[in-house]
Amino acid sequence: PLLTGEGAVARVLVTLTDAIGDAVRRESEDRHRVLFDSIAEGYFLAEVMFDEQNRPNDVLYLDANPASVRLTGADYRGRRLREINPECEDEWYEIFGRVVRTGVAERFERCLARGKWYELHVSKVGPENARRFAILLQDITKRKRAEATLRASEARQAFLLRLGDALRPLNDPRAIKSGAGEILARHLGVA
Repeated sequence: PLLTGEGAVARVLVTLTDAIGDAVRRESEDRHRVLFDSIAEGYFLAEVMFDEQNRPNDVLYLDANPASVRLTGADYRGRRLREINPECEDEWYEIFGRVVRTGVAERFERCLARGKWYELHVSKVGPENARRFAILLQDITKRKRAEATLRASEARQAFLLRLGDALRPLNDPRAIKSGAGEILARHLGVA
């Protein structure tokens, strides 16, 4: 109660709490944290920083899940991209800035460090004027190596097929040697 100077009750202050709503909210946050911490994909929450001309010029990493630390080998929370990698190409700032400005997510593959390939999905997080974005990444190095091995095998098979087709009608050892030399030289790009 709020009392007057004479001790009489002037008003009553009542405070209500939404204990059920708070409990539901906490439970929802707990479920999201379990998902965040358990997924195999790396997840970063970051914020784009803009210069005076409104160009994206840095990124502040706000949060990361354990998988992102495992996949990249470092915990970037609380650090800026320019501090982590001063040589970072402007293309990255442009991608992050574009996603934040337009709200249109982008998905792409890049070889980032030590020959590791990642598939990245960058999307805006928050209301229209927010500068936050999320990066979901997967290590696709094994797939990229398998694709390269397959391409090399297909190229070898195509070469051997061309060689066999060219040499099959020949009987003379000199013609076979000359034909094989020409095809091999063309394949290797030498005279």
